Amino acid sequence: MTSVVSYNHPLEEHILSAFAVDPNITEEELAGFVKARDGTSKLDLANLAKDVLPKGRVESLREMTVDVLDESYKVPEQLRAYREALEEKLSAQGKFNGPVAVLDGELGRNIRLRRGGYFDFMATKLEVVPATLVPDRYPSGVSIEQLMKEYGIVNEQRARFIGFAFLMLPQNRQEFQLVQRAKGMGIAADCISSSGSTPPFNDDFFIGGFNFGEYWENHVAQEMEEEYKLGKGEFRIDGAYIIDDKKTVPHLALEIQTTPSTAALAERIYGDKSAISEHPVLYSMPPKAIGTFLRRFDVWPSVAFISDLFYRDNVKDN
Repeated sequence: MTSVVSYNHPLEEHILSAFAVDPNITEEELAGFVKARDGTSKLDLANLAKDVLPKGRVESLREMTVDVLDESYKVPEQLRAYREALEEKLSAQGKFNGPVAVLDGELGRNIRLRRGGYFDFMATKLEVVPATLVPDRYPSGVSIEQLMKEYGIVNEQRARFIGFAFLMLPQNRQEFQLVQRAKGMGIAADCISSSGSTPPFNDDFFIGGFNFGEYWENHVAQEMEEEYKLGKGEFRIDGAYIIDDKKTVPHLALEIQTTPSTAALAERIYGDKSAISEHPVLYSMPPKAIGTFLRRFDVWPSVAFISDLFYRDNVKDN
């Protein structure tokens, strides 16, 4: 039997529990880690609402309808020199241009997808500065976001792939769980956020009558097994918020109810290298503590917004 290091931190009348699934983290380090993050919140929901836009909710992933376009995604012409240089750099680092499903147009219950690549996403991240790789083509210190305004590129032209955020609700929704994301992650690295995934683009999408809801459900089941060692009978998807994040990627924020508690999940993945590479620490709190937690701890912006949305819909005033 493993012995997961844990630490309980006061949240007014509630308790925030942290569990280190990385055996290299000591109890003292975990406590110091959590204490250092208390009071770091920069929560500004009104400002977040400008970039994180709820587009509705579905009770089942099978309510979504999807059209797949034949033509693959292409980075806007003005940014292709950077895209080519970035592929050369990332390939040399052993990175793989994995297939991603790029959203074409607006996000909603009915969506259109194109085949794209992970390098396309990396080449159109708002904060990157193309001159770092192609100094003779792009102005020094100028980001993609700034260049878009200069070139007349709109946000929908970026490689905005569809992602999943997992709002974990362990112990049959008695807990609300977030994670400490590992360093080096493609999105939301080294911060408090949710766990999540990127459903890959699949050539079977072009087959008439392809069942996207079933495909996504199977993808979630695979992720739950890999990230938390959860079998299909130990969790269920309780619906999803449709979230258009203008700054990062559009995604579905899935409510995932699990039978095991966060403590039990931490035991299952303790020492697991794959899990540690994504989230070395799990955080758990009663759903009633979400509001206090967000006021005190810095959380990845879109996940902070979604957590508050979940809190208002399910906990506050109930």
